[in-house]
Amino acid sequence: MTPSPFDWSRLLAASAGVAVPMLVFGRVALAVAIVLAALCLFLLPDRAEHWRRLFEGLKSPLGVAILVTFVLWLPNLFASIDPLRSFEASARVFLIVGLLTALGSVLASDRRLLDICLKALIIMAAVAAVMAVLSLTVAPEIFWVTHLKGWRSDQPNNAVKPFAALTVLLIPVLLWAGHRFGARWLAVAGVSSIGLLVVVWLTYNRAAIAGMIAALIACGTLIAWAERRTSVTVIITAVVVATVAAVVVWLKMTRGIYCKFAMGQAYIELEPYLPVWLIDYERQLTWRFALGLMREAPWIGLGINTINFQPGADAQIPHTLDLPMISGHPHNWIVEVLVETGVVGLIPLLVVIVTMFYQFALGYTQNRDPAMLAATATAAGYWGSGLFNFS
Repeated sequence: MTPSPFDWSRLLAASAGVAVPMLVFGRVALAVAIVLAALCLFLLPDRAEHWRRLFEGLKSPLGVAILVTFVLWLPNLFASIDPLRSFEASARVFLIVGLLTALGSVLASDRRLLDICLKALIIMAAVAAVMAVLSLTVAPEIFWVTHLKGWRSDQPNNAVKPFAALTVLLIPVLLWAGHRFGARWLAVAGVSSIGLLVVVWLTYNRAAIAGMIAALIACGTLIAWAERRTSVTVIITAVVVATVAAVVVWLKMTRGIYCKFAMGQAYIELEPYLPVWLIDYERQLTWRFALGLMREAPWIGLGINTINFQPGADAQIPHTLDLPMISGHPHNWIVEVLVETGVVGLIPLLVVIVTMFYQFALGYTQNRDPAMLAATATAAGYWGSGLFNFS
């Protein structure tokens, strides 16, 4: 009897599902899951069909906008202090977009595979939430042991922050996935989401909170636009205003004392555009320094992934403990793209983002597809939190 061939598509779906929550174990764990899914893609018997769909997608409005962005990101190579580094970073972005689009094609081609992926996501997110909460509360040793750092009892708050940042992206997809599978799965997804919110709270990840507010505003706007009823609009507006007000009051109460007593002379020297209890001193100074660099090449930028190598970027921020002026990146995607690719590079990226949100909005308003609502929340969460966080 001839053995049946191994079903690589099921392994691909499971690997794609667990990938993002695996960040709780570190970047390597996430990378392993994505690489495994990519290898499965190349082993599928119908892989040519998914590559064909990828190239067809390049002809869509969003695909064209992405291609134009890549082309208009190339001129910054001529101004870059490290052209190879800049090209590698820009090419990597578009290769990852292409790879994940092809993986998405596989999942979209078979509901069974999508279900495997989403169930794997729910289960792994539950494991990740439990591990993160326990590590931040009663058993920090769990985190350090799983990261191969030995048996340590010091709090891993800063080390867990990268995972906490991703919760804003996970929660909308978790709730949508749970909704697809019924009450039991929704209960697991809901409890996991609460656990992830606890992780954000315990790590004091204000960028993730900003992303959640952005997701709330985007989804609220979309629902109000689709329903076109005054009562719905009033309720959504009240919820959004109350949430934003509560967060602002919380920040003022928890960080106001820090501003008044801990900043001292630093606050006077900075002359901040925004209150320091709202946007911290270090970020505002980093943004100001980065935008100052833009004057050197306002149109094509200084080169992708080189902003932290510019003159003065390694200088210490005054009144901090050896924190460089730019630590890796400016913690604001608009500032980073503007400085590194110039006006020529930022405008097409903004077109990509607007096109993407328009497609999500169209998909939701036409048939009330909850997947489009989840996609809107995830995208708004990413770009919103990225104003203070992601590179």
